[in-house]
Amino acid sequence: MSVNDWMMVTDQVRQAVFAGAPIVAVPSCLFMGEAIEQQMLCRDCIERQGAQMALVAVWKGKLAVGLSTDQMHILAQKGVMTRASRSDFGPLCARRASAAAGVALTMLAAQRCGIDVVVGGAMEGVQQTQQGAQCSPDLMELSQTTVLVVGAGWRQQVDRALTMTCLEMQDIPMALWQTDRIEQRDVPGGEAWHRLDTPAQAGAMFRAHRDVCRKGGLLLMAQAQPDARQACLKSCEVAAQVAAHILPVPFAEPVDEEEEV
Repeated sequence: MSVNDWMMVTDQVRQAVFAGAPIVAVPSCLFMGEAIEQQMLCRDCIERQGAQMALVAVWKGKLAVGLSTDQMHILAQKGVMTRASRSDFGPLCARRASAAAGVALTMLAAQRCGIDVVVGGAMEGVQQTQQGAQCSPDLMELSQTTVLVVGAGWRQQVDRALTMTCLEMQDIPMALWQTDRIEQRDVPGGEAWHRLDTPAQAGAMFRAHRDVCRKGGLLLMAQAQPDARQACLKSCEVAAQVAAHILPVPFAEPVDEEEEV
């Protein structure tokens, strides 16, 4: 765990990380505009799988990991539920402001705290705009942050084919969860690169990538859901299942001085 004065991590999250207990980081942006009941549904979904939920947000100028339900409710009541990414964090800290954390900022917070699994919901990718193709901050962050992001389909406006190309160019591995296609309809870029059917397989995939490749994350995609709420719940369910099969980073064994050459 690498935490400084700009972060606020609850004792419950610290204890879970140090004990090697299953824990899942959840971006608070997934609950923007939602009733508090949606957050409780996600928490219950994760806990039913034997894992712990760590809600991430910017709280009064600090990156908070383990935000409480009451704090989330206060954010919603005050109307400060703007979405923050990595590039927004510094200015928000300077103003001691609060905001919902996006998926990219949640990845960063998770890695700093030693949390390996992040919920992505319906994922953002590459979009076609008047200025050309634009890659989401989430994919850019995933190319440099060693976490496993669990999504459930792409958002409607995402260009699937360009997103697949972006993943290949950024060298981001993607696997599909218990399916051969992300979406039922035949869309470009919907084919599975790799298919995983058990939490043990997903855990082994991440451990191998983390322990050997060292840099960059992975994307595990469940099948697309009818709406954003169901995508969030599906991502929480799968993420919690996988979290139990990811072991802590192994420590190097001490060298016996008598055996040194």
